[in-house]
Amino acid sequence: MNIWSEEFGARTDTPILLIMGSMSQGILWPDEFVGRLAAGGRRVIRYDHRDTGRSDTVDFATDPYT
Repeated sequence: MNIWSEEFGARTDTPILLIMGSMSQGILWPDEFVGRLAAGGRRVIRYDHRDTGRSDTVDFATDPYT
């Protein structure tokens, strides 16, 4: 299973993981907000939950989560 994510800022900056609500894509975090966090010296990470957005999906009927 592949989970889509993207990062902004320097790898050496303090990380912030942005977690969007259930069944919502990470790109719903506004670019302006993400950019301001990164400009403030943070490494910003946003991602898509499994089965949403660009992350892989699973046919739950044939392959349920464990």
